[in-house]
Amino acid sequence: MDKTPPLLLRKMHDFMKGPGPRLFHSLKETLPHERRCLACAKIHCPPRERQKAPGALFCPDCRTELPQREKGHCPVCGELAAWPDLQLATCLRCLERRPIWDAFFFYAPYQGKIRQLLLALKFKEQILLGHALGCLLAEHPALHQLQADAIVPVPLHQTRLAQRGYNQALEIARPLAAKLRIPLRHNMLIRTRNTAPQSSYRLEQRKKNILGAFICDQDVKGQRLLLVDDTFTTGATITAAGNVLLEAGAVWLGVAVVGRTAKHAPALS
Repeated sequence: MDKTPPLLLRKMHDFMKGPGPRLFHSLKETLPHERRCLACAKIHCPPRERQKAPGALFCPDCRTELPQREKGHCPVCGELAAWPDLQLATCLRCLERRPIWDAFFFYAPYQGKIRQLLLALKFKEQILLGHALGCLLAEHPALHQLQADAIVPVPLHQTRLAQRGYNQALEIARPLAAKLRIPLRHNMLIRTRNTAPQSSYRLEQRKKNILGAFICDQDVKGQRLLLVDDTFTTGATITAAGNVLLEAGAVWLGVAVVGRTAKHAPALS
């Protein structure tokens, strides 16, 4: 008896009825030394020694639009400064009250090409972008110095997972875990409530909306954990999930996201 979920079958049918055959045909025509950019689908030919590098996933034009933010932000929470070339400096909010995590890592501001790719991954079923964005995040040099016991993606509720068909945070965490050689524990956190999208709330409302939405029923005592999500906006979701891990006995908590929103940035739509 075929146990394939009806939603997945419908998506496969729509894909093959629409862009599927054209995509397979174009991939068939791609030569061994060529690559198709995951952002714009153009063919590009990276040098042989660079074909397995993260940068080879994108064409040179798109790659120039995906620079890593190395300066101009708070090293504690990633809050973006007005100028990207400013030296790292702890923001006033973190000086007044330090967040629950011990380390924070992000790849780039949530704008431009990064925003476009994150929205496509999250809302347009472009699941391959999860691998590409996870590889970009893995380029953060400080992540390779970590001594973590596990990587934990922020989970979706089963209802939302059934609707979307995948968890974007997990798809980003897969290549990150592989490149950092850290075990991936995708079921360490469980989302118990199907909360409304955070983008529809302000900061205080977000905290109330996400309160009590996660549980951890595994033994994490004494472990060092890296919590992974696609985007960091107010930190309400990360804080709620992180608190559960710390209360369960984790001794160190890191946070890694691809995009970090600015105060003036539009919410996820």
